Amino acid sequence: MSYKGFLISPQEFKKRFLQHYADSVKDFSKKGDKKAWTTFMIGNGASREKGDFGILGRCAQGEYRVSAEELRVDQTWWRFKTGIENRDYSDEWQYFVAIENENEPDRIIFTLSKLRHLNIPLKVVVSYPKKKDIPSLERKINEIIASDCTDADRNTYLFAFGPYDWNIQGVGQWQFYTHNLIERNPT
Repeated sequence: MSYKGFLISPQEFKKRFLQHYADSVKDFSKKGDKKAWTTFMIGNGASREKGDFGILGRCAQGEYRVSAEELRVDQTWWRFKTGIENRDYSDEWQYFVAIENENEPDRIIFTLSKLRHLNIPLKVVVSYPKKKDIPSLERKINEIIASDCTDADRNTYLFAFGPYDWNIQGVGQWQFYTHNLIERNPT
């Protein structure tokens, strides 16, 4: 059995994210609280023990297992070669998605530097820069990705930029950019 059929595209990730966000954001009541927002997006220790990895974890939709802080990354999605269930861990497995939820836009470059060392097909960075800062941030991101010849043909990055002030009015405030390291393709 090959893993190839389990790769997730940036477009599919975006579709799943926007659906789960739209379904859940109306219940979020702690606007402006970074800690609560992080829990909403990726869960916390207590919620993860119960299997709740936040909105981003729900996007895995039973196709992948979700781990938190694996490889020092907020979330990784993975599966065994024979499926997501293998209680004795006797089967080989593979990562499919690495996700970083970065509340501080100034740390996106640090986050990108961490992710670029991982051989995981889809790398997702969720952050909240001010709209006026997005063009210069994109230029920095492109420069870093273009300078990394070791990563150029094997990984895709999806950047999801949410509202800077966590103004959670709706999904229309999210901007998505896909970088497949050879050329920039807005989605």
